[in-house]
Formats: sequence, C-alpha cells, structure tokens
Amino acid sequence: CGAVASRPPRGRTAAYVPLPPPLPKLPLPPPLRLPLRPLPAPLQKASLRLAPRLAPHPVPLRRLALPPLAPRRPAALRSRPRRSNRRRLRALPFPAYARYEGCAMLLFVGLGNPGPEYAENRHNIGFMAVQAIARRHDIKPWRRKFQGVAVEGIIAGERVQLLLPGTYMNESGRAVREAAAFYKLEAKDIVVFHDEAELRPGKVRVKVGGGNAGHNGLRSISEHIGNDYRRVRLGIGHPGDKALMERHVLQNFSKDEWPWVEALCDIVADNAPLLVEGKDATFQNRVHLAMTGKGFGDAESTEVENGEDT
Repeated sequence: CGAVASRPPRGRTAAYVPLPPPLPKLPLPPPLRLPLRPLPAPLQKASLRLAPRLAPHPVPLRRLALPPLAPRRPAALRSRPRRSNRRRLRALPFPAYARYEGCAMLLFVGLGNPGPEYAENRHNIGFMAVQAIARRHDIKPWRRKFQGVAVEGIIAGERVQLLLPGTYMNESGRAVREAAAFYKLEAKDIVVFHDEAELRPGKVRVKVGGGNAGHNGLRSISEHIGNDYRRVRLGIGHPGDKALMERHVLQNFSKDEWPWVEALCDIVADNAPLLVEGKDATFQNRVHLAMTGKGFGDAESTEVENGEDT
C-alpha cells in the first residue's frame, strides 16, 4: 500500500480519509548504570579493553579493589615439581612444626562441674588449674568438643590438648574416653587435675594409678580408660567428718582461701612444662617450694606416689 493518499482514484466516489498525524518522539530512558563490583579471580588478568563490557564506561583496573596477583614462576622452574608441604613445615621452628606433624600428644583434663553455680566450688579446682595453664601459655580459643570444651596448643615443644568435660563430675569419663579415642591416646598420655580432700589445702601430689579414694570423677575415668593415667592431686582439706564431705566439696572457697588457691593455680601453670617432659618429681617439688616461698605450706619434703594413697 502507498504511504500517501492525497486524492481518491478516478471513477470512484470513495470518501477521502486523511492519514493520522505522526506519533510524537518520546524521550529515551537514561542508560542503566550498575554499581561497579570487583572482578572475579578468573578475570583479574583482563586488560582495559574488557572494562567497557563490564561497566557503562571504561574504568582502569588499578581503580578496582583487586588483590595483587601472585608472580608467575620462571619458565625454567615450571617443569620442576613444587616443594611438598612437609618439607615446608620442616623448615619452621620446632613448636610450629610440631603443631602440624604427627608428634606425640598429651591430654590435660581438669575435673569439675559445668555451670556458673559451681564455678567457685572446691570441687572445681581442677577446672581452675587447667584454665590457668591455658592462660599462662597463651593457648586459645576454647571450642565445644568432646562433650565439653577443649583447646590445643604447644607446651615445651609438645602438642597438648586441654579438656574441661561438660558432663557432670560423675560422668567425666565419657568425655575423656571420646578425646582419647579421637587422638588414639593411651592412659599414660593423660594427666588429670582434680581436688583431693585427703591433702592439706595448697598441697600437691602427683600419682600414677592407684585407688580413687571415693572421688566420683576418677572412678568414672577409670571405668572408661583404665587406671594407669597420671593424677595431679590438688589439696583442698578435709572437713573432719566424712558425712560432711559432699557438702564440703560443693561449697565455694571462702574469702580467706582464695589467696592460696590463686597462687597454687599460677604455680601449677608455670611448672606445667615439667609434666609434659615427664618430670613429675621435679614438678611436685617446684610447686611445693614455690608455695612455701609465698607463705603457704610447710617444709615437708614431697615425693611422687606410685599407686599408693597418703
């Protein structure tokens, strides 16, 4: 059909129909400008010619917040195999290397009851001692693990796992067994810090195996992993009557007792490397001398116990 019909054709009387006026020109919408984003890693090597495709206007790559690219290996070295991670780790100092290499591990367990209502009980002095070790050797952060909280660090060049069971005292063995099974540890690799009512307040004895002296936490651990683990017995004193024992251990330390409790935990933490090195007698004597120097304890000599109660 024609674009113009100014007059009707000859011989016909059709009415003249004028054409509609042309449509007005509408303004075009402004161009869509998306916010610039950092290029993904595969495009970091793109040149400036890629910028118009990624943005409405070219932007130099130096203005984009991109991490610096790693330098490419020289052509002469590309055919050589890279150094293994093990060789790189062996170049580190021993404590850093020991954290990754499969060296021996020890498990330090503090016994106590979870919850703020038990935090200052005499029964929780094992918790206090292990927490003091973590603070002294800057081992952090604590994580929920093995039915409690645990943290791993390096003490005297050895890997040490610190564990505070989240079960109550009577079920402490479940958490210890789970940690020992995970790291494939034997009973001799486990050191348990616990309260001991048969020792005078502030006195420390190191014991290997032997009886549990009615301690429910030790009884639970012995049922799950055996009886040949090391125990660091932290004296809290006896109430004088066996019938008052449960009430005694579940009471908070008095205001007069806190000075020797804090001193004992700090001294145990300072000498923890001796336990890692297996020098139990030296550890025990050092703690005794330090407590005596601070005005706690007496001049009685100490010896490591092997399966015997005192």
